[in-house]
Amino acid sequence: KSGGDAKHYKDWFGYDSLGIAERKGFDRIANIIRADSLRERKSVARQEKLDRFLFSAAIEGNKEKVAAFLKAGADPDGYCNFWDSTALHKSCRNGHLEICKLLINAGANIDQIDRSNGFSTLHYAACKGNLRVIKYICSLGAVVNVLDHCGRSPLHYTAELGFMECCNTFILNGCNVKQQDNCERSPADCAYRRGHMEVAEFI
Repeated sequence: KSGGDAKHYKDWFGYDSLGIAERKGFDRIANIIRADSLRERKSVARQEKLDRFLFSAAIEGNKEKVAAFLKAGADPDGYCNFWDSTALHKSCRNGHLEICKLLINAGANIDQIDRSNGFSTLHYAACKGNLRVIKYICSLGAVVNVLDHCGRSPLHYTAELGFMECCNTFILNGCNVKQQDNCERSPADCAYRRGHMEVAEFI
């Protein structure tokens, strides 16, 4: 905006500002640098703000703000934190079903993976026993046998925490009851070691 030349300086490896942004995967910054006019740069910056505001509103659990930002043009998957955790991940974790519906109806990816732990939307919902969210996400055809970095499916977590109805929902939707995690434990093993005998026997 103040006249800086993105190609004026190159680092030790020969990358200019645009090259660094592209190499790091900072797409929005790269788009701002590529923009030929101030109007284009303002447009990119406005979209960045909208997407960040949407992410924050989803964490807050504020349905009205989420709806307003989506209406204003926010991308439901437009902003992720450093580990690719999205607004939908946060909403599933916190059990905000209505916000989940708003985000998904706006095009949010129900199978997005959080790189920090390998969690899907179902993993986040499972860890909190958010049954209504689990049923809704499953009804949309989400991948139920997705594994996190520990080799665990969402069923492993609901079993370990003793959430019987959540376990039943995952099983009815095709979750593999014999899947072993990286420690060679099945969902039933996880339930058993935490003292949830009824859940272990059910599985």
